[in-house]
Amino acid sequence: NIDADLQQRGLPSPTAVDYLYDFNPSVGGPIVRDRIWFWGSFRRLVLHDLPGGHYPDGSPAVGDQWINNASGRVTVQASSKHKIALYLDRAFKQRNHDFTDFVPVEVAPQGIDPVTAASRRFPKVYYNAYAKLTSTLTNRLLLDSGLSVNVNSYGIVYQPDVAAPPGSANFLLNAPRVDIVQNTLTG
Repeated sequence: NIDADLQQRGLPSPTAVDYLYDFNPSVGGPIVRDRIWFWGSFRRLVLHDLPGGHYPDGSPAVGDQWINNASGRVTVQASSKHKIALYLDRAFKQRNHDFTDFVPVEVAPQGIDPVTAASRRFPKVYYNAYAKLTSTLTNRLLLDSGLSVNVNSYGIVYQPDVAAPPGSANFLLNAPRVDIVQNTLTG
């Protein structure tokens, strides 16, 4: 629904999906009958979105990203009254051109200059894990205890040859500038 009026006001194209690939097999079952079970899954997701911005040569900006994810769970029936479950989910995600980080709410992704304002994200650690113990202590008392951990640590960096480190001659010249009237973010 991009009409001539919106194009004249600076919206060259709508946000769209350029490429989507999602492969997600899983497997599970007993290791020891009625005692130990496992479940595992792997996911490869690739998404290239078109946020609406364009490079100076007219080619569309592409927000290219991928994620690899592996999950596994082991459940042990230690006795008729005690069950233990262990789970780990580990993800590796990369965004080569991210048009949403550091963007104020006043600026839509299509207002971003893809040459200077797209950030990059490289994974360091993404994981979720838990351990859980369920025990039927009596016919009237159930103990359900567990520990879970969620860690998401990553760095958002500049595109190559764009960074202007604080204190450098170009730092103030290349500082991000938001124009909420024109809906743009540059620098």
